[in-house]
Amino acid sequence: MTQDMFEYSPHENGPDGKQINIGDSPIPGITLRQVLSEHSSPITCIAISPNGNYIASTANDNAIRIWDIRRGKCMSILKGHEAEILSISWAPDNSQLVSGAKDRTIKRWDINNQNQLKMISSLPQNVKSISWSPDSQYIAYCFSHNDPYIYLWATESNKINILKTNKEENGGVLQIAWSPDGKQISASVNNNVYLCDIRTRKVVQIIKELNKNTNIPSLAWSPDGHTLAIGSTSNNISLWDVKNNQMTKILEGLTQAIRSISYSFDGRLLFLVDGNHTLRIWRTDTWEISAIFAQEITSLSTGFGENYSQKHLIATIGKNKLIRFWDLDMSILLSKKATTHSLQYTTAKLVLVGDTGVGKTGVGWWLSHGEYKEQISSHGQQFWIINRLNTKRNDDTECEAVLWDLAGQHVYRQIHSIFLDNVNVSLIVFDPSNRQDPLKGAQYWLEQLKGKKRLPPSILIGARVDRGAPILSQQDLEQFCQRYGISGGYISTSALTGEGMESLLEIIKIQIPWEQMISTVTTFTFKRIKDYILSLKESDDSKKVLVRFSDLILQLHAIDNDISFTTAEIRTAIEHLETHGYVTNLHNAVGVEYILLAPDLLVNIASSVILLADKNPRELGAINEMELLQGNYQVDEIKGLPKDEEQTLIDAVVQRFLDHDICFREKLGNDSLLIFPALIKQKRPLKDEFDYVDDVLFIVRGRTENIYASLVVLLGYTTAFTRINQWQNQAQYEMGASEICGFRLIDEKEGEIELLLYYSTTMPTYGRALFQGLFEKFLFNHDVEVIRIPPVFCPQLHQIGHSLIIKHLHGGNKFLFCDECGAKTFLPEIDTPQTLGAKVGRRVQREESLVKLRRIYEMNLAKIKSFRIDRVPPRCYISHANDQLDWVENLIHDLLEAGIFVLEDLDQIHGNDYILMVCTPDYKKMWVEKKEIDIKTEIKKNHERPKQNQVSVIPLLLKGNLRTSIPVEMTDIRYGDFSDETSYAVTLFDLVLSLYSIQLEHERFKPLRDVLKHQLIDTFGKMKKAEVFLSYAWGDENEIIVNELDQEFQKRNINIIRDKRDLGFKGDINKFMKNIGRGNAIILVISDKYLKSPNCCFELVQIAENGKFADRIFPIILNDAKIYDPIDRAQYVEYWEKKKHELDEVMKRVSSDNMQGFREDIDLYTKIRIMLPELMNILKTMNTLTASLHQTSGFSEILEAVITKLDEE
Repeated sequence: MTQDMFEYSPHENGPDGKQINIGDSPIPGITLRQVLSEHSSPITCIAISPNGNYIASTANDNAIRIWDIRRGKCMSILKGHEAEILSISWAPDNSQLVSGAKDRTIKRWDINNQNQLKMISSLPQNVKSISWSPDSQYIAYCFSHNDPYIYLWATESNKINILKTNKEENGGVLQIAWSPDGKQISASVNNNVYLCDIRTRKVVQIIKELNKNTNIPSLAWSPDGHTLAIGSTSNNISLWDVKNNQMTKILEGLTQAIRSISYSFDGRLLFLVDGNHTLRIWRTDTWEISAIFAQEITSLSTGFGENYSQKHLIATIGKNKLIRFWDLDMSILLSKKATTHSLQYTTAKLVLVGDTGVGKTGVGWWLSHGEYKEQISSHGQQFWIINRLNTKRNDDTECEAVLWDLAGQHVYRQIHSIFLDNVNVSLIVFDPSNRQDPLKGAQYWLEQLKGKKRLPPSILIGARVDRGAPILSQQDLEQFCQRYGISGGYISTSALTGEGMESLLEIIKIQIPWEQMISTVTTFTFKRIKDYILSLKESDDSKKVLVRFSDLILQLHAIDNDISFTTAEIRTAIEHLETHGYVTNLHNAVGVEYILLAPDLLVNIASSVILLADKNPRELGAINEMELLQGNYQVDEIKGLPKDEEQTLIDAVVQRFLDHDICFREKLGNDSLLIFPALIKQKRPLKDEFDYVDDVLFIVRGRTENIYASLVVLLGYTTAFTRINQWQNQAQYEMGASEICGFRLIDEKEGEIELLLYYSTTMPTYGRALFQGLFEKFLFNHDVEVIRIPPVFCPQLHQIGHSLIIKHLHGGNKFLFCDECGAKTFLPEIDTPQTLGAKVGRRVQREESLVKLRRIYEMNLAKIKSFRIDRVPPRCYISHANDQLDWVENLIHDLLEAGIFVLEDLDQIHGNDYILMVCTPDYKKMWVEKKEIDIKTEIKKNHERPKQNQVSVIPLLLKGNLRTSIPVEMTDIRYGDFSDETSYAVTLFDLVLSLYSIQLEHERFKPLRDVLKHQLIDTFGKMKKAEVFLSYAWGDENEIIVNELDQEFQKRNINIIRDKRDLGFKGDINKFMKNIGRGNAIILVISDKYLKSPNCCFELVQIAENGKFADRIFPIILNDAKIYDPIDRAQYVEYWEKKKHELDEVMKRVSSDNMQGFREDIDLYTKIRIMLPELMNILKTMNTLTASLHQTSGFSEILEAVITKLDEE
């Protein structure tokens, strides 16, 4: 890159190759002042004291060194941590330091006396970040992993206060930063930033979704407190105006993720260290880059120099063991020529919407070309740059406007709703001469554009006024604009005659909020790349819609010999162009990277596929996935394109369908279909197979277009509910046998829908709560306003119809009279919730996390199918024991959807097929007993086959472990671990790859596997598992009941921990029993044998000693347990007194030298004798069902009680 730049590149030498000595300035304005070299291991953290006199540093030796910067000497070494220190922070008065380490402690240190003052120990996680407040009152810290809280340690009272960012959001706080006055603290969680008020302990601002699929590792406040700089892993910095609650600028041009950002003491410079260990320095007045300093910097700390009016001090560390101090001369850095020339631009997104046939595209063509052209109804989308709207702001920001013309046909709406984010101006077109409700379509689009926020600046456009007089008066139209908040008002136009078009252009200029829009600061290099790509877009070669990334690199290098473009710069520039909608980055099945110059083409292809699905002859709203991927459908938009480009575009469309939850996969015969719920036309049967009750009604307004389809898809991805039926506007799910739930779209108006939940009468309460909780969780992720209306019953328990309830509520009535009995029935208050209403905790969080994994899996599966599109589908046979039939059925369903043929008979196996072994302890027992002799014979045949035709065996570990479940002959084969149900989607993806003969480390699929694994770790890595312990006596009636109970809980995805299965060979029974004692939910199967068993009573005593005995136990009292009569209870006490006495007598005959281990037994018998009466008394007063009633009801009562307890955690 040839630029007027002062660049200093790596390590010890300057631009001329000479070593840098103290006093040298490798870049004008940056002078090496001091080098500290006492560390013996790589340095991990540094922090300059507020007065600029000292610096604290940490390395891998678990100690903190305090240095005197002026003398260049280490003053003291603070020791006490037992593991690596992760974060340090100075007190504002320079007298103390706080540190957080991997030993899960936080320590406060007295710098002068060199000792530890206070400590917080036994923290649940390692401290990610720690920071002392500017007013000295608090020390803030965070844990990062799945912990969305900020912890405030009060320095005077030592009290810990907790600030919650958003407990609904998965992910933890990555970084925290105090405002300069200490009144607010900012925290980043995933790609959002929360600003919290310290006094009220509440979130006051949320900066949402800065960049999709990124994290925010760095935050920095400007010294005046007006601006928060936000550094993301998407290679840019966002500048947030705290006072006005809006983004002002985005700094791009970076090719590496951001490690840290900070301001100079006066706010005139912004420092950045990137993933390439390079320091960049921006001027904050012009946003020119003042210096680029490539010095292998991993971290940076800032402070004052001696003459802080002109000098600024920074300390840097790199991969070596040195700390370097640099003086920054502000007068030079602020006056010298920019290292790289920057320019600022912003892009206004205009959307042109309206129903089909109203003249919308004619208006769009005139705005972009200044002339009339006869148009047919637009299909999909069109994209134009409106040059006549381009301008330049006073701050030299170049302003450009682009217009998106969205087709008006109803069938395209679910596609277009995806593109209504970040709209700057909306143009709503209608036909004013239409005599049948001319504004109906306008109402729909206004609701979609508004969502649950304010309507963007908008203009209501009456088109084609040359064809007839308006039906509505000017007053009617003005009132309509006022009601909906249409800021630009109404204007009549004719693209044919030009009437009103110039005026429309002027109104648009006024409506675009150029001064409030975010400006992007970029480099000349990025601008050059952008201009070249846009020139390709506007070229006459209309067939050249896809450009290979490798070809683009060559073309850019050829256009200008004076400019050297790096691959990273080109890729980053394309990412930014994609953000603004100019291009789309795509990869084909084998990983070749393309740039789509016409992103609207992708929408048009998607629209064509939607039309094909809508014409499904069986009215399923479906299309055959493999036929689509193989190019067997006629899609006009890709006709004539090379085969690889055609497939690339179709792959991208399928990915977008799945990414936006518009469709789901379903196996029909041997075909895998993509089903679009919104397009299903099949009617539900007139007669229901079960009795059901209507439940909560939701009235949803705003961006409603894809909500129904999304809810159908996402609820079907849960593990708790299986999608069993879908009809027109209705979806139905099953939790257990005959436990049915579902929802119906009962009414759809323009921009408003009504959704009604319903359940079978056999659905238990906890199932209803879970279904409603998930429904609301998915619903509230959309940009909508919700009114929730609970079911209403009259005093005689007749249910009031939902339509009648809505009618009376809209009429302002407080009550109504029942149609069946005439009883006066009061209506509920209208509830407009902002968060979940159903009281569910752990289960909703768990299921939502599993859905996220399943969504990623479904998208990745499309890439596997496309990659192997030319291969014969793989085949497999599944060998299993009868104890896992339900799980095997689910696996078969998933394999069939993946395009894998599952053989029903072992005799069908041929060479190159697979045998999947579902390994459990029962399966291994069956294998050892030679009940799977046919499988063994088939495997032995491999010795007779050529290597390329051999049958492959893949063990699938479902229960137990390698030793207890997998046959010895198979232990050296790589197996799929399905033993943890939370990782099912991750392991399933690996299995599908293996069945398609794709290496797990394949360069195309390893990144996809990594995404799944990271999602698994992020969501479940620190999520406490729900543990339900089972305490019982082995044998007799106990075993039968325990096995039945275990099976019922497994059906609900709740794992029962029981010693016979989970203790393991040579396991410590005492440790296991103590764990039971600490459990939050323990099921007790109390029998006579139980009350006379030392081990069982030890577990009972352990539970009691850990507190809240009655709250944590769920007893089942068997008939032979005599606890209800006082005489019977006394006999148990006598029994243990007798046992204690017998043991005492035996011990009298044993010498003291041989008493080892017996004392513990004596103590246990004593505890049992003392505590058992009270514990039996508690058990007898608890309302418990008999064992037979539990068995008859499928243990539903105890299931509900245990699930409720788990959700309280």
